[in-house]
Amino acid sequence: MNSVCGQCYCGACRYTVDPGPIQVIHCHCSMCRRQHGAAFSTWVSVGAQRFTLDAQEGAVRSFAVSERTTKFFCAACGTTLYHVTRGYDNVIGLLAGTLRTPVELRPTGHYFYSDRADWTAPPSDGLPLCGGPSGFEQLVR
Repeated sequence: MNSVCGQCYCGACRYTVDPGPIQVIHCHCSMCRRQHGAAFSTWVSVGAQRFTLDAQEGAVRSFAVSERTTKFFCAACGTTLYHVTRGYDNVIGLLAGTLRTPVELRPTGHYFYSDRADWTAPPSDGLPLCGGPSGFEQLVR
């Protein structure tokens, strides 16, 4: 898989992943909705050891969004770039909207769909819907 690169809105924080993504998912959890002001977030999972951040010291800030997950964002423009989750130390979750290069992978499903915003229409993309207590249990359409 080819390398991918991305950046924040203002360009102060850039990253490269070589080789590229492992998986792409749509997340409908309430934390993603509140953090990004959208019905769901699209995340690109990459190997942490393949991730290189190019930003000056102090350009990236962090915020603990839960006991296990920390998000990292640009201090200048506020763009969330990625998150890390304790227990998944070898994976970084990039926000798909920050990518500058095309990704060959397509989303594998809608996760935490049981927690979705009640004002959204069911997706028509044919991807699996997952939810339940874990957020990853297959739901019946």
